[in-house]
Amino acid sequence: MDDEQHCDILPTTILINVFNQLSNHYHSLLEEIKGNDYNVLHTGEGDLLADRAFEFSQKVEEVLTDLGEKRTVIRKLFNTIVEAYQNIRRHGHAIDGKVYGAIIVSQNDSCYEVIVMNFITNEGIEKISKDINTINAMDRVALKQYYLERLDKGEISSKGGAGLGLITMALKSDYKIKGDFLTVGEGVSLFVLSYKIDSRIEK
Repeated sequence: MDDEQHCDILPTTILINVFNQLSNHYHSLLEEIKGNDYNVLHTGEGDLLADRAFEFSQKVEEVLTDLGEKRTVIRKLFNTIVEAYQNIRRHGHAIDGKVYGAIIVSQNDSCYEVIVMNFITNEGIEKISKDINTINAMDRVALKQYYLERLDKGEISSKGGAGLGLITMALKSDYKIKGDFLTVGEGVSLFVLSYKIDSRIEK
């Protein structure tokens, strides 16, 4: 069954402003990443259709394979990117019937970083912030138990799913996940999620 999403139909001038802020932040982050000695491997921007998840993840897999990366690392990145796409489609805020956002995959000497951006309603900020703080406060053992408890209780959000996307990404990440929010107006904010995967792990 398709996930239900609240959809705003915004006036053209407001719509342009909202998209401009997404694009500006996206390109600003790209410059910041490059300035921090990260190599940008692959990016995507626009309507993050569900059927693009595999396509994007597969492209990242091809790039990493060409770089000779370990299969363990490739698998982690592939799975978390698919999860990130699914999370956006389920919980992202639709504008004019589409879920807009951006994703950036970059690399430095020790890890890969994935940054995902999508719109959310301002009412959702508090819950997402609380979820991230709760997740980051747990060690890996506690986080696995928390995941199983949520799955077992079958706690379904208003947009479908048991809210396991952030937990899944945190479990597969080798660092704490990070969430930032940028207000863009009309009751909408840009949610910027980032996580890192260590590239120094053994095969």
